[in-house]
Amino acid sequence: MRALALLQKHLGTLDAVKSVLRITVYVQSASTFTQQSEVADGASEGFVCGFWNRWRTYADFCWCSTAAKNATVEIDMIAAI
Repeated sequence: MRALALLQKHLGTLDAVKSVLRITVYVQSASTFTQQSEVADGASEGFVCGFWNRWRTYADFCWCSTAAKNATVEIDMIAAI
């Protein structure tokens, strides 16, 4: 949601976004947690279902032992405007 809010702030409207090309989901978790792909799928589904059908998103995921500000999930997004 924060990534979309930043896009809206800089573009004035999310209607200016033609598509979200890719998101990379970084999941901070214990090494025994094995469902990082499900977290990434949920993030991708949120972009597609929550907004427009034109936002066909490819999601990749990466496990990390620590993240900035101790975030549980970080998302890197590439959008076409």
